[in-house]
Amino acid sequence: MEAFRWDPISGMVGLGFFPGGTRSFANAVSADGAVIYGYSNGQGAGSFRWDDVNGLVPIGAYGSISACSADGSVAVGHSFIWDAMHGVREFRQMITDEYGIDLSDWGWLQPDGISADGRTIVGRGLRMSPASHDEAWLFSIDDIAIPDPECGNGRGEAGEECDDGNTISADGCSALWLLEPRAHGLDD
Repeated sequence: MEAFRWDPISGMVGLGFFPGGTRSFANAVSADGAVIYGYSNGQGAGSFRWDDVNGLVPIGAYGSISACSADGSVAVGHSFIWDAMHGVREFRQMITDEYGIDLSDWGWLQPDGISADGRTIVGRGLRMSPASHDEAWLFSIDDIAIPDPECGNGRGEAGEECDDGNTISADGCSALWLLEPRAHGLDD
């Protein structure tokens, strides 16, 4: 069994496997179909990211991707979040360290879905009190405006809080050219 993509010109095209692998699965795709996430067995078994330029590339996570943002820049799955700048991060640790969210009342957290803009993540987890039970949660980063297409040119312009000339978040200036936002915690 092999993960594949389909388009009207080429039809069904296999994405491949990790070395020695015999199975791959596609689990998430960007809105335009240019980025695909999935899982492959074989040497280094785990999650992969596929695109036309790089092909099938391991992202360093064991477990399946469950969803990705519309542009394919952020993916979530099992208990992790992935982006090109940070690589794989344990989701619970990321929201505790980067956003200061107190998760002492929670056991495991599993991200299952992500919004098109990559700023809202939903999932399920183990809530420890009043009695241990599974519970759905939502993690949302502050609302932001959609940038003008001229953003990212390195020149501060109207509607931009910052413009560092790139589209990478977590460097002080977000991919949408706003000063890095604070986050909302998990809904109680």
